[in-house]
Amino acid sequence: MSLERHEHPLVRVDGHVERGRNYDVEIAMPDDNRDSIYGVLRDLDKEPIRDAVVKLVEIRDGERRPVSHTFTNEAGEFVFGPLCRDRQYEVLFWASKVRHVKICKEIGHQGGCLTGVRLDCDRPRPPRPRPRPCAEGSNCEDIEE
Repeated sequence: MSLERHEHPLVRVDGHVERGRNYDVEIAMPDDNRDSIYGVLRDLDKEPIRDAVVKLVEIRDGERRPVSHTFTNEAGEFVFGPLCRDRQYEVLFWASKVRHVKICKEIGHQGGCLTGVRLDCDRPRPPRPRPRPCAEGSNCEDIEE
């Protein structure tokens, strides 16, 4: 095992990782005096809000510049870093208690291909064309309306 010297440490394991083998890695990191922003987003009942969008914006010369974004975890936590010194940042949040619903559906029907329609507001609309069949050899077929 070797440790290469970079700004951020890179650990390489010589050979391949085998089943049933435990690698204990001990890394000595130099002092890193860069800043970070850590926070917890909670609702009015002090309950953590998960899956909220958190956006980091740098304010430079009176202009807001997007830097990064993340989502809160199950505990409402988020983190940004490392941040540059002597910079001004703003953190924006978008949160709602979203209920996650998984929808599973198998579609067995294959319809016709989509075709473009010319949009001309000054002329009366022509009748809607029927979908054209897909290219030869594809699994798609023309459908009747």
